[in-house]
Amino acid sequence: SATSGRMLRRFEQHFATLFTLEVFPDGERFITLASNRMAAVWNVAAGEVVVRLTLVASHRVVKVLPDGERILTGCSLVPGDPVLLWNLSDRQVVHRMQHFEEAVTLLSLAPCGEKMVAEGYTSISVWSLATGRLDRAFPRRVGRAFDVATSRGAARVVSTEGHCVLAWSGLTGEVLMTACMDATVVAFAMLQDGSG
Repeated sequence: SATSGRMLRRFEQHFATLFTLEVFPDGERFITLASNRMAAVWNVAAGEVVVRLTLVASHRVVKVLPDGERILTGCSLVPGDPVLLWNLSDRQVVHRMQHFEEAVTLLSLAPCGEKMVAEGYTSISVWSLATGRLDRAFPRRVGRAFDVATSRGAARVVSTEGHCVLAWSGLTGEVLMTACMDATVVAFAMLQDGSG
């Protein structure tokens, strides 16, 4: 409880280290990814797993699409492992999106769920989730990336690289702005319209 600080429910069934958890837009479900290559969709009220998926790789990131019916899994840190778009109703992979031959380190979903941005060690790629095809890719600069975000339609992509935040044109790959700080930038937020 946010008001009392006491535990309301305990969810157990993974028997492995949890990598991530994401809440569905309806607030009634959440999904977890664990080190045993299992994804589980939980019903919050019942405290039960309602969907289980066996992953092909040890993915560490999950993104729930706005429709609440599809998810992305990725970021296994193994070069060549694809990002997968899943349909939860039939537990099938809709698209396999391979970020060249490098490992995907970060994923971002456009606010309407129509595009995905995958960031690797040397490049950023923008994908259409309708087709599963690569729209465009452009090279990253230098420094370790800690976060990536995208605006509606992936028109703008913002990435951290070491002490800097870079804003890119998602259409051309051109760097539109660079802002460098005195310390490493590990997280940021972007307005949905991409204006700031």
